[in-house]
Order: sequence, then C-alpha cells, then structure tokens
Amino acid sequence: MTALHQTKTKRPLNPIKHFLLDLLDIIPGEKITAKKLAQIDSRLSSFKDTAQGILEAVQNDILKQVAEIYASPSVLDVDIQEAIKTWFKDSLTSIQKDALSPFHNNDSKPLILKLDKLVNIRDTLFNALPDAYGLNAVQNWSADLVSDYINKIKRGKEHIEKNAPKIGRLKVTYENAESQKGNQVYYKGELKITGIAEDGKGAIYFTDNGADPTDKASERQKLKPGQILTVKGNRTLKLVVVDDKGNYGKIETIQAIDELQKYKIKRARQRVLGDEVINFIFPKDKEGAKITVCSLFEELTEAGTVDTAELEEMTSKILSEIAHD
Repeated sequence: MTALHQTKTKRPLNPIKHFLLDLLDIIPGEKITAKKLAQIDSRLSSFKDTAQGILEAVQNDILKQVAEIYASPSVLDVDIQEAIKTWFKDSLTSIQKDALSPFHNNDSKPLILKLDKLVNIRDTLFNALPDAYGLNAVQNWSADLVSDYINKIKRGKEHIEKNAPKIGRLKVTYENAESQKGNQVYYKGELKITGIAEDGKGAIYFTDNGADPTDKASERQKLKPGQILTVKGNRTLKLVVVDDKGNYGKIETIQAIDELQKYKIKRARQRVLGDEVINFIFPKDKEGAKITVCSLFEELTEAGTVDTAELEEMTSKILSEIAHD
C-alpha cells in the first residue's frame, strides 16, 4: 500500500491495475470462465481477510499505546475510556479543558476537542481524533502512521499538563480524621475541614452534595478565609480554586465517611407486609451505641409507633428495670 501511495505516474491507475492482475493471477486479455471467476472470488476473499487483519493489528497497536499513555490498567476499551475520562475530568483545570485557550497548540487542541464528552473510545481513537490531526480515519490510511499519530497524542498531553497557565493549588487539612485512603477520609461523629489556596490567591467554592463547584447553578458556597467546614454523616465534598479571571483549578473531591454511621438502624424505603426485619451492626463502644439507640428511636417516632412523650416514659422505665436487674 505504501508503494502504491507513493507512486507518481501520468496514468495513476496503471499500477493498481497491474497489482490486481498479479494478485488474481489474470493474464491481460484472458477470457474469464466460471472456474476463473471462482478463483478470483477466493483470492479476493483472502485479500479482504488479510487487509482486515492488518487493520485490526494497527487498531490494537493504537489501543495498547494509548493505554500506556493514560495509565490504563488494561487494553480493554472500557478501561482505556475510563482512564482518559478520569484524566480529563480530575486532572485538568478549566483553562486546560478550554480548547479556545490561547496556550493550546496543534497537538493539544484536537486532543481537548475530541476527548471532551468521550462516548465511544474506538470511534474517537480510530476516526474523530486522527481526522482532527489531519491524518484521516485509521481505516483510510495507505501507510503506517501509528508512530506519527501516537506522538501527536503524547505531545498534546504533555503540552496540556506542562504549559497551561497555573492556578494556585488547593491545600486541605483535617481535624478529627481517623484515617485517609486516597480521597476517602474516615472519622467519627464530626469532621472539620480547612481549605486554602497555596499561593494565597483566588477564591474557593465548595459543595457538600457531590455537585460540580464550577457550576454556578449548583448549590455551591464560597469558603471564607479561615472558615472551617464541619461535616457530619457521609458526604461528598468538592472544592475548587477560582482566580480573578474566572478560571477554575483542579476540583478536589473528598469522600467524608463517618465510621459511626454503620451502627445506624435504617428501615427499607419500600415497606413490606407482615413483620419487618432490619439488620444492623452491633456497636462496640459508647459512640456506636448512641448512634444505634438514637436511630432506633427516630425510626419508631417516624413510623408513629410511639410519640416523644411515650418514648421518654418508655426509656425511663427500661432504664429503671435494667438498674434493678
């Protein structure tokens, strides 16, 4: 294919014609019989299978190299797509994601344009992205362009990561945290969070319901200098720094997990006929016991089994009986 692509002649179809005659074992001027037609059909099918095999090999090579670039755990389509989405969503600032930002070049801009709202990894990598780079869809290549294509992706990714205008990083500290694994912070009862921009510049917005803090339509709040966020229960917080030009930095996500919540008694949302069975984890300390007892009382009053006054009277009697025992 490379030879054909590079051939220059006054009769450009001649090389193709002679190639096909050789491939199909046809002598110019030869009469085509039924037997010859069967032979031609067989050889064309074989050629089609070979060509298809070459295309699949090229596509697999692209997937393998892209998986390495984005640190995908495997070469499976779903893993590569998720790795690229994670890089785009969690690693880039609003400036880096903006294809119109003046820092972008011919390698980085197509990458941002085609990886935004990624839906089908194969369509993007084999059609949309190479076409955006001026290489045409992979299936239309007449020469091996894998190295050129992959280098454009590498250079584009590196340019995005190293040359974008900087926004002060967010520094987060915790009070009363028991442990931390990645962005998961474990605590008991109450967690206090403080966030500041490392360079002291820009404002900080946050949400505590998992919403995007860069979205002005979300229920975001502005974090005042020195303000401490007090968290109770299991919450997903997202914080982001925004500069005076309205450019957002990288969103920091915090999964605040109250380890005492596992002792909470919860009824199923869907009610059942007959006896209702509820499973819960038996508490090992006073803090856990308080959660279990309080949640039981809440469920009893919400269900209308007892009211507050009856609950107080019942609790007093139970404590009295336990004391006598």
